[in-house]
Amino acid sequence: MSRDYTVSHRACVFRLSIPVQGGASGAARRCPVAAASARPGRAASGRSPRGARLAGRPADAEGVPRRHVECIHYAWIVAYSATVRRLLISCPGDVPPEDLRTVQKAINRWNGIYGPSFGSAVIPISWGSHAAAEFGRAPQAVLNDQLVDGCDICVALFANRMGTPTAVAESGTAEEIQRLHQSGRYVGILRSRRFVDPATVDHTQAQLLDNYLLGIQQQALVLEYRTDAELENHIDAILVAAITRDRTRSDDQVDATFDVAAGDSNYAAEVWPRVESADRVSTSSNGRVRTRRNWYLVLSNTGKRPAREVRFSLESDSADGEIWHVHTDNAEGVPNIEVLAPHGHDARFPILATMGSASQVRCRVTWIDDRGEQENIATLRLS
Repeated sequence: MSRDYTVSHRACVFRLSIPVQGGASGAARRCPVAAASARPGRAASGRSPRGARLAGRPADAEGVPRRHVECIHYAWIVAYSATVRRLLISCPGDVPPEDLRTVQKAINRWNGIYGPSFGSAVIPISWGSHAAAEFGRAPQAVLNDQLVDGCDICVALFANRMGTPTAVAESGTAEEIQRLHQSGRYVGILRSRRFVDPATVDHTQAQLLDNYLLGIQQQALVLEYRTDAELENHIDAILVAAITRDRTRSDDQVDATFDVAAGDSNYAAEVWPRVESADRVSTSSNGRVRTRRNWYLVLSNTGKRPAREVRFSLESDSADGEIWHVHTDNAEGVPNIEVLAPHGHDARFPILATMGSASQVRCRVTWIDDRGEQENIATLRLS
């Protein structure tokens, strides 16, 4: 989660050691600090002028004593208040380390150039650098708790592999994309189009990746890069977009001045459920193309304020089957979504439908906004 910090002033000491011959007058001529501070007779007695320190050194080849003047200069780092955000770098194993370093370099550059203007600092997070070994749970569950759920922004990189499937998604990266998007975080997806030796490409994995990207093209703008410069430009644009969006949302919440009792709809959240489907195309080992339809319960906030503690429940609306099973990662009693962003942002949950599933159900959605606890009910159908 983002946190506010103020960088305190710190004194930086720069020391410059200048070799000189003779007395302090030579040192003063060579060092502006010594020249500005020295007084007659101080150097001859071996005492240091203010701002400079004379240290004895062995004589040179001609027998002339050598001295060094150590000039101490003080500079001050200017402080600024910053909201610190954690950015998750998510990618399968075939994304080269050079690309990860380029992303980190771009983030550091952005912090230095734009951070003070935006009042922000971004910390890059990746499992290779920040995860701790843990036994007893599935690896992705560990990463979710240790890293993913604490991040504010996600940059997902793909090359030619989809990755290892998890219990709920096509790969760890796909689960992290879905998880952060559902909780209202900003997610940017990039794909490498750098040249690779075709002999090193796993074509099954490449096909899985193509199918995944095809399936999300209606809800994601996936951009490509071929060079480090293109990748850095994409990272700059993602950081500006993500932080601008978060700042706007924060300003809206702080500056909202409306009559809560009147329930002004211009400043309210409005969450409605709906059902969506997506066809997933896959190719079997014998070359046969198969199409599988996946169903999703979608919660969309069409209002102008964030919806907090969003929960949903399904009730039977017909007698022809069982209530749908909707997959969520949340424990009992925990909201399905902590915060659902406004202006049409939505969250998707897979529906595990079977031949015995009911054709329609009643979906009850509750949430909290500035008016208090709210509720909507809608009838949903699988069609």
